Amino acid sequence: MKPKVWNALIAGTTALFLALFFYAQEYFVKHHLIPVSFAVLGALWMLRAYDAYKSGNISKLRLYGTLVLVVVFIIIGIWMDAVDNRVLLHMGST
Repeated sequence: MKPKVWNALIAGTTALFLALFFYAQEYFVKHHLIPVSFAVLGALWMLRAYDAYKSGNISKLRLYGTLVLVVVFIIIGIWMDAVDNRVLLHMGST
């Protein structure tokens, strides 16, 4: 796909997750939306980088760098979910 299509797909997905986050009434939705959105956006970002690598627009080093960044984002999302779980458990409102 063209880079404009990938950028539009990632921007649209980001806008969808932001809208869900700000308009969700249930705390459960907000609580689990951050790690899920990090994982989905990371997967889209990685697919975009792989597509650019296959078409010869980026090097293998940049592809692996993108993979590392995606893994870091997913780890941060999981960590944020775990910290939030501990805080809620400590407060007694699970």
